[in-house]
Amino acid sequence: MKNFIYFLIVSLLCGNFSSMEAHSCLIERWQSVFEIPLTLDENGAFKMGEVYICASDCNSIAELLDSVQDQSQWHDVFLNLMHRSHEELLTLMHHLCFLKIAVTHSLIQLVAQALVKQYRESGEYAPDAPEKFIALFNEFENKFPLVAPSLKMYVYLDLSKGERIILNSYLERHISVSDFMEQNPLLDSLQDKSSDLFLCSDFLSYLSPLRFGELNHLSRERISSSLQDLRQEGYDLFLQEFIRRGCELPRRHLSEEIQSAFFNRSTVFVQYLIEEGALNPNTIFMDHPSSGGMRLLFMAVLFCDENMVKLLLYYGADPFSLNDVDSLMLSFDYPRTVIERVMNLYPEIENEGEKKVFKRICSLIVRGAYEYNHVKLFKLMRDDPAFCSKVLEVNESDELISHFNAWRTQSGMVPFYYGA
Repeated sequence: MKNFIYFLIVSLLCGNFSSMEAHSCLIERWQSVFEIPLTLDENGAFKMGEVYICASDCNSIAELLDSVQDQSQWHDVFLNLMHRSHEELLTLMHHLCFLKIAVTHSLIQLVAQALVKQYRESGEYAPDAPEKFIALFNEFENKFPLVAPSLKMYVYLDLSKGERIILNSYLERHISVSDFMEQNPLLDSLQDKSSDLFLCSDFLSYLSPLRFGELNHLSRERISSSLQDLRQEGYDLFLQEFIRRGCELPRRHLSEEIQSAFFNRSTVFVQYLIEEGALNPNTIFMDHPSSGGMRLLFMAVLFCDENMVKLLLYYGADPFSLNDVDSLMLSFDYPRTVIERVMNLYPEIENEGEKKVFKRICSLIVRGAYEYNHVKLFKLMRDDPAFCSKVLEVNESDELISHFNAWRTQSGMVPFYYGA
């Protein structure tokens, strides 16, 4: 206490009373925002609770708090944050989380945006390595659990359309749109639980990765085309949340919808169409009247879309269905069912990387066929040795091989010893 009185006297004698007054104002301002108090110890050093904070960090936070009070300054604040080093931003985020700032406060949201932008600009995070995104999300959960939902979503919003389409299925289990919307005050007009969901015309521009720090409050104008735009731009995670909340998506002609959904790898929209009863998973898709068309399951295979294949099999797509209109009408001998056509394509893939992906898809088809009707699969394998060889090559289930051999034995045939 004596040291503190001495500090006050020295401050007065040195003409630093105005500085003490500034410190007092800073502390008062601090208490209005943070749960953890800011105090001066006996030597005039700043403390956050029991943890010391250097004066420069303390003043920096104070200046930022003042700046973000004016929404028109948010973009400038964001640019200022972007000019800081990555270590400085991490330290600032640690301070804000330690101080238990309200997660809806604009300052922590802007710091989160700047931090994510720096991570992305490092060039380490590309769609061909989804595991790096998952590792980054785990890092957010461990270091900044308070604001992790926003950090993860800002990574998602910074993706290009092509990146989103590739990564949607990998990231959907790790990102919560609902949690993000609760954390972000700019989405408050979407939080009205007592009425239908309202969307605004500039919602899509809000999601633009180049508009960090320029966000405006959403209007309450209901415009269904926003949902259409979200779908076209590959924002499947938002689309999924809006469907969950009971939104009805605008639709065009079914063939256009299917083509768009497969091109954008939108399993969310295909699932929506199936559950709404608008789409049968065994539909033959015909892009024009003169074509023979193809089953959706085969179409998903041609797009090398593992998640679409899984989805269609889950909803009852039949791997043994005749693949196209020609198959239904013609009787000459050629691979006609979906699984036969798929396995017929397998050896044609020359690129090793593509062949690896296609092998996984073939394995999904084989597993789906086995679970759908194992007898039909075994008969095809019995009657066509080349088909049988391919099935066993892509198969990843010991159960299938043992069951196939048991079936052969029951039918009076010699067991098939694959790999012998």
